[in-house]
Amino acid sequence: MKRFQDSLIILTEGHADEMALHWLKKLKTSEKTPHHRSLPDEDILTTGLSFYKNMREIYFGEKHYSEVFSFFDTYAEDRYRKGIPLDEIVYSLIMMRRNIWIYANVKSNAFAYLDHNQLLEIINKTLLIFDRGIYIVTKKVEELQKESPGNLKE
Repeated sequence: MKRFQDSLIILTEGHADEMALHWLKKLKTSEKTPHHRSLPDEDILTTGLSFYKNMREIYFGEKHYSEVFSFFDTYAEDRYRKGIPLDEIVYSLIMMRRNIWIYANVKSNAFAYLDHNQLLEIINKTLLIFDRGIYIVTKKVEELQKESPGNLKE
């Protein structure tokens, strides 16, 4: 199964720049993410690139949860301190996840030869990463709100 999962990772790593740029454009134009318009493009691109280029460690890491926790905890704190509300932080992650499947579908037929169970396993693992990430983000923002109510801007 790992070789099938590798297809997703290779695709993501190989198109990280393009995927991060697409994510940036979606965040800047979506009606659901208006606060992201105030963030510098480079900030969003750097975050997207970091995730897409390091997805292998997040996906296959020996300490899977700690790699997931590290990325999403840092992401939540950074966005909270820049004044992005929780609903937009969560939606940005949903867009990041959807971006993976858009590229998998549009840019590659790497999954065309997978059987139903193999494809489901890859989808479920990716969903699990983002489900955990959304949970981590929510808990982190709640923690930060208790420490200092209201978003902080740097």
